[in-house]
Amino acid sequence: MEGVTLVDADAVATKPTTDLPKDTLDYFRGDELRAHVFHDKYALRTPDGEVLERTPEQMWRRIAHELASVERTPELRAEWEEKFYWLLDDFRLIPGGRIMHGAGNPKRVTLLNCFPAGTPVLTATVHESRRATPPSGRRGHRC
Repeated sequence: MEGVTLVDADAVATKPTTDLPKDTLDYFRGDELRAHVFHDKYALRTPDGEVLERTPEQMWRRIAHELASVERTPELRAEWEEKFYWLLDDFRLIPGGRIMHGAGNPKRVTLLNCFPAGTPVLTATVHESRRATPPSGRRGHRC
C-alpha cells in the first residue's frame, strides 16, 4: 500500500469497521451486509431517527402485533399475534418490504406493494387469477 506505513496499517486494522449496534451485528453473526439491510431499511425508528428495533425478532413482534390487530377480541388478537410471529420467526416467511417497514409503524406509511399493469394476481378465491389494474394515475408504471 503506497504511502501507508506499518504504524498506519496497524491503526486501520484496529479501527471499528461499522456503525451498526453490536446486538444487530451479533444477530447476523457479523455479516455487515445483512445487518445493514435490516437496520437501514426495516428497523423501526422514532421521528428523530433513533432506532427502536435492533433485531429482527423485535420487528417480527411489531408486524405480528399489527397483523393480529384486526381480530375482534383480545384473546383472538393474542392467539393470532403468536401465530403470525411463529410464521415470521427465523425468516420462515418474509413479507414484502413495505409490510416489514410499515406494519405497526406510527408514521402511517402504506403497506401496499405495487406492480406493473397486467401482472397476474390471485384473487380471494385463490384458484382464480386475474390481471391487475393499477390505480388511476399509475397505469403501466411501477410504484
